[in-house]
Amino acid sequence: MKWCKKCVYPESSAVKLYFDEDGVCSGCRVSEQKIEIDWDERFKMLKEITDEYRSKDGGNYDCIIPVSGGKDSHYQTYFMTKKLGLKPLLVTYHGNNYFSGE
Repeated sequence: MKWCKKCVYPESSAVKLYFDEDGVCSGCRVSEQKIEIDWDERFKMLKEITDEYRSKDGGNYDCIIPVSGGKDSHYQTYFMTKKLGLKPLLVTYHGNNYFSGE
């Protein structure tokens, strides 16, 4: 069994990880790249993209966000409404995987 030398995450986890020649997992290597990103510039780029699709009269939705009700969906909705000022249509799908007991 391999373990990441940086975060000690196991090779046999639910997430498929790859290990480099130094024994560091792909998750840690991707995380290191975040330091190099100019987040202010990326926000400006996202704002330009979303402004192109913004409803002109405010009467329509500006975007669609698939939601599950979890923390990721909550944050995406918060970010689009409060940070970008968009009016999203939230959609979900239960997948027909609920047991009705019948």
